[in-house]
Amino acid sequence: MQQGVFSEAVCGNRAAEIFGFDLGCEAKRKRVAPVTGERVCGASGLYIRLLFDDVGPLGREAFARIRLTGHSAVGKRTMQPEGWTMPYKNVVRRQKAFATGLQRFSSVEEMIGTLRPGHSVHCMHPEKLHEAARTFVEHFPGHSLYAIKSNPDPYVLETLHKAGINHFDVASLGEVRLIRTMFPRAHLAFMNPVKSREAIRAAYFEYGVRDFVADTADEIDKIVEETDRAQDLLIVVRIAMPKGSAACALTGKFGCTPDQAVELLKIASSVAKTGISFHVGSQTLSPSSYADAIRKGGEVIARAGVKPKVFDVGGGFPVKGLGMEILPLEAYFDIIRAEIAALKLPKSCEIWAEPGRALSGECSTLVVKVNLRKGDLLYINDGSFGNMFEIASMNWKNDCALYRLPRKNEETAAPSSKLAPFRFYGPTCDSVDYMAGPFLLPEDANEGDYIALEGMGAYMACSQSRFNGFFSDAKVEIVSTTRTTQLKVVK
Repeated sequence: MQQGVFSEAVCGNRAAEIFGFDLGCEAKRKRVAPVTGERVCGASGLYIRLLFDDVGPLGREAFARIRLTGHSAVGKRTMQPEGWTMPYKNVVRRQKAFATGLQRFSSVEEMIGTLRPGHSVHCMHPEKLHEAARTFVEHFPGHSLYAIKSNPDPYVLETLHKAGINHFDVASLGEVRLIRTMFPRAHLAFMNPVKSREAIRAAYFEYGVRDFVADTADEIDKIVEETDRAQDLLIVVRIAMPKGSAACALTGKFGCTPDQAVELLKIASSVAKTGISFHVGSQTLSPSSYADAIRKGGEVIARAGVKPKVFDVGGGFPVKGLGMEILPLEAYFDIIRAEIAALKLPKSCEIWAEPGRALSGECSTLVVKVNLRKGDLLYINDGSFGNMFEIASMNWKNDCALYRLPRKNEETAAPSSKLAPFRFYGPTCDSVDYMAGPFLLPEDANEGDYIALEGMGAYMACSQSRFNGFFSDAKVEIVSTTRTTQLKVVK
């Protein structure tokens, strides 16, 4: 046991930057009393959450990120057993309610009428996050690892975690740190098939990660070498699958052939526990894609003659709101359950999935404002360099609605009931800042109108840049109340 001093506690504006909410107080340094606990962080520092009670007018708990300093333990590596948990339990135990700090409204309509925002705003729907999480927790036949790359916002992570998601698919050391900081006891699986040696070593020795994916013998060698030939590894071999019914294939960059997978499983089984994984593609529209992939995975396991600890069916589960018809998730789970049962895997084999979009996709409605109309082109205040990256890159045709506020000293006509197709240009000076749609909106849509786009929770806010000086990370929370505003809307 060693003693460390917590210093450089970051509160106020800096905490708002890290965790995405406003504490209502100025940034300040705060020293805290030394805490006794087991040092496992090494020289790079360990980031944990600490509860502050004096955070200004909000009068609620808030978490600040602090850096552990003193007694740096340079070069020391601490082997952690399976089921590793973060030290400093006396600090972690004090974490109570998650204070979002977000303004709360009863509807998107009320938010627009109250704030009249000049920038884009993400309207967060906690009920949809909770519902998505419970669907996987209660109906998927195994563990659901949230692919946090789809939306790493702490608001999203906290809400999903409260709803029962305690397994996470991480793809970088940054994501490892984030989840270990927020949820010390969560299960992490490093599911990026190509990792740096530094990331592997830090993930294992500093953050207790034991599960890694690979699709080459070279990557398996890196994992084994950088963990000092640890005896508690799980190495999951990723197999490439054809596109099938997915809106976006994910076979070009990662995954090995079935023949290669057989050999890799044999190699991996000589140094670690093993498993297989695959990804049938993003926004997969037919459950049959999972059936085909599971059968191919079963053939690989049989040929390799191994007893896997994990069978990972990956992500790709679809969401509503992107302009296409989808089946209920239960239809996918039924197919997966039946096909897995047919493989007669060992009873000890865990079934995994890596939902990203399916958990976070419907949690946000993005509200944008029309700055100008040119024919069927609407120039709006967000775009492909901002919160609408995937709309442009994937050509999503999101469900949307138009909201029109009464204008000062003017009679404001209700939007037309007749719909017409529109295209969008974003606010930057680059012509690639374009979203083809078509997006169906009232035919008289014009400057000053607001547009609410559904299905904006995944791969949107986390992909934006500050190109051309445009950026908005504004968020509000939408919950059910009885408050109303004067707005006219056509969906």
